[in-house]
Amino acid sequence: MTAVSRGSVLLLLILIAASSFLARATDSKHKILSTFFDGVPTPEERAARKVAEKEKKAKKEAAKHSAPASDLPDADANAAATPEDKPRPEIEKLKTWEEVLNALPKDIVGGPDWVKAVKDGVIAPRHKLPSDPQPVAPFTLDTFVPGAVSDNQPAFDLNIEIAPPKAPF
Repeated sequence: MTAVSRGSVLLLLILIAASSFLARATDSKHKILSTFFDGVPTPEERAARKVAEKEKKAKKEAAKHSAPASDLPDADANAAATPEDKPRPEIEKLKTWEEVLNALPKDIVGGPDWVKAVKDGVIAPRHKLPSDPQPVAPFTLDTFVPGAVSDNQPAFDLNIEIAPPKAPF
């Protein structure tokens, strides 16, 4: 055997030993990984996370398949499915700013805690003002704009001056 083939065999044996060492039980994998990285989950945490993800996915699928037909959006009833149809919070019936401030949850410094108010359902922000105009369909880039273009005339004026002749550059 030559020196090159001995080195190749030795390298191959080292790689096989290292891979078998790393392919052992998950506890040793966790021990090795946690040596080099912070926050490596334990095997129990990984298993619990996988179970929770499967349950979440199953719930989402069950909710998708069990939705009654009346809850599904209807192409003809898009206007009826707006958030404006939902009942508004009771705080909107208050008349003065002081009454509203007293009804809102307070933050650390005593001011209104807007995030907590939204999460608790005390207020429900609108997506637009009632006085805003109705949205229009967006202009897409594949919209055909008719024009007076013939086959022997270019669509754009090609006789444009990019830089004046006496430009300093």
